[in-house]
Amino acid sequence: MSSTATPNQGPGLQIRDNLANDYSDIYTPETLAALAHMSQYNIEQKRLMEERTRRRLARMRDHQPVGFLPADSEIKGTGIRVQDARDGNFVGAVIPHDLQRQWLQGTGPAAKPNSPVKANLRNVAYALLSGADGWMFDGEDALGQITTMSLDNQRSLKLAIARDPQFLEVAEAVAEEMNAWARDFFGREIVSDWRKQLDFTTKIFRARGLHLDDRHIRLNEESFSASITDMTLYVVNNYKVLQAAGSSIVLYLPKIQTAEEAGFWNRLITALESYLGLDEGTIKGYVLVEQLEATFQLMEIRAALGLHFVGFNTGRWDYINSVSDANCWNPDFINPNIESIVMTYGYMRNYEDRVRRAVNTPDANGNFALWQGGMEPNIPVGSKEGVANSMKKAKAGAVREQQEGACGKWIAHWKMAHIIRPVWEEIGEDNQSGRQFPPLTYTDEDAAGLTLLEPAPRTVRGARNLLSVALQYGNAFGQGKDVPRIALAHGIPYVATGTVAEPHDLERKVEAAMAMRGPRYIHVFVPCPLGWGSASADTIKLARLVKETGLFPVFEAVDGEIREVSKIRRRTPVEDYLKLQRRYAHLFGEHGHPEIVERLQAIADRNIHEYGLLDGDGEGEAW
Repeated sequence: MSSTATPNQGPGLQIRDNLANDYSDIYTPETLAALAHMSQYNIEQKRLMEERTRRRLARMRDHQPVGFLPADSEIKGTGIRVQDARDGNFVGAVIPHDLQRQWLQGTGPAAKPNSPVKANLRNVAYALLSGADGWMFDGEDALGQITTMSLDNQRSLKLAIARDPQFLEVAEAVAEEMNAWARDFFGREIVSDWRKQLDFTTKIFRARGLHLDDRHIRLNEESFSASITDMTLYVVNNYKVLQAAGSSIVLYLPKIQTAEEAGFWNRLITALESYLGLDEGTIKGYVLVEQLEATFQLMEIRAALGLHFVGFNTGRWDYINSVSDANCWNPDFINPNIESIVMTYGYMRNYEDRVRRAVNTPDANGNFALWQGGMEPNIPVGSKEGVANSMKKAKAGAVREQQEGACGKWIAHWKMAHIIRPVWEEIGEDNQSGRQFPPLTYTDEDAAGLTLLEPAPRTVRGARNLLSVALQYGNAFGQGKDVPRIALAHGIPYVATGTVAEPHDLERKVEAAMAMRGPRYIHVFVPCPLGWGSASADTIKLARLVKETGLFPVFEAVDGEIREVSKIRRRTPVEDYLKLQRRYAHLFGEHGHPEIVERLQAIADRNIHEYGLLDGDGEGEAW
């Protein structure tokens, strides 16, 4: 790793490989100095995540449901009484001018995997020319863990916000493509003045959550918070240009579970503002309510973020998963088919209701917050009939949320902006902040409502659909992450890995998992000939090689302890595995990258040592 020393902190920040030079436009002297200043909060981030894990394990051990905080207690680390937070006895933010109307917020990253700069800039151009009121550029979840996508994301945003000539050239071409589609779909163009249109959409950045570490930076040889990294790089690289343009600096804060964690975010943001000489409250933040525990602490989270908080966003997928996870100890809690768990279903309906009541509770100055509705999954692709049906569903969903009190909603694709927008244009109000709803209450009935199951289908087909989605997510999230080790660290009672080359071993592990209670995780290695560029006939061979190289340890763990590992029969160099796949062809030949192959071999060697994959003296059979 290359090292960037920081004053009075020993070795300081270390940036891996040559990334400090390759991304010197992102790792500027200013951002590195700011990261060094913010690094003082890294220890607290680790403590909060350890506490999160302990809290979860205690709930599982004691069969304890999530509950409300005691009204007479204090939000840890904030000095705010819980009852004061619930009563609105705190000073919140005034909603800035460019967030007053957020009828539609698009979501998506500003980069693509392993793509050149201009290809990444197309993402930003589509977003800023879409006609959406805001666009949440996503730095969260899997994005930040795939090669250098987190840095490519930052680079694209910096170039676009600065109106770099590269970006303007791309934007002009993208505007033509968007108008060509619109002429066919609407019979009219949607971008009349592309330069002017670029200023319409409020830019919002979603940092990675507190549960993630950055894969490129370490602090004194220890892992470094991805949240601190993302926020610091984005704000320091762009705040001057944004302010000069009269634009707000806005973040989306994901995966917050408690008001204590929200208070930590508040301290992070305030510290960065102070370091940059900005007034407290300059940086604004939405909170994605993705966790059941957060729904029990909505007003507390609002109060803990104080002058930085502008609104909540309600989602579906992550929230459903969090409810399932929080109730994994309860054998009677069985979700219905995922397609039945819509926003009007049982616990989802009560979740949405609490969010809208929370944002419409006034603070000490009479200010309210915003509620941004959930994601619209439909996009206008497919047959004419299919598109018509999808758009009908999309509009109906938007009408429902608007009627329930949402200030706007999310869209998954730029094409949806002009389809959904009329729902809010017909009403004409910038937002519905301050709309009257009953005040929040904190009874046992309220708590039970947040895990309320209602009659709905539970079928094998539904289970298969959910498993299919889980495998796709797992594949995306598994790139760059050791997911089985993460599962072990989170206290999942049964964790195992397997490959399609050893079906009897896999069958035994599935049976073992089914015999246990609580969450269980099996990570199965299955080659993909089409995506990987391998021969179908080599599917089993690849599954054997990935184990024999040490790249994919095959093991079984119970209650956090590895009980059994599948030993390597004949140790094989990683290049034998890589060369069977066209996706790795660029690593070999005259213009190859032997340093990457060496790095992969080092990972395999480390796995062999850590998991004890070789018998005898540890050398195994010769290559």
